[in-house]
Amino acid sequence: MYSGLVVESGPLKSYKLLTPNEYAPDKGVLPEGNLMLEVYTAKAALTLVLTRTPSGDYRATQLVR
Repeated sequence: MYSGLVVESGPLKSYKLLTPNEYAPDKGVLPEGNLMLEVYTAKAALTLVLTRTPSGDYRATQLVR
């Protein structure tokens, strides 16, 4: 999925790491401990939901376009 997304979206321009509250302050849709990675490319803007694993790493679990 991600390799196709990279080809489709074009080169990376910038990214921003946000807490759920910074991403959607009034929504409260994500549990504490998750992070949001906003990615801006030449052709698209998308957000990845990063969920913390029990080992302490983060894994991309959702894609928001």
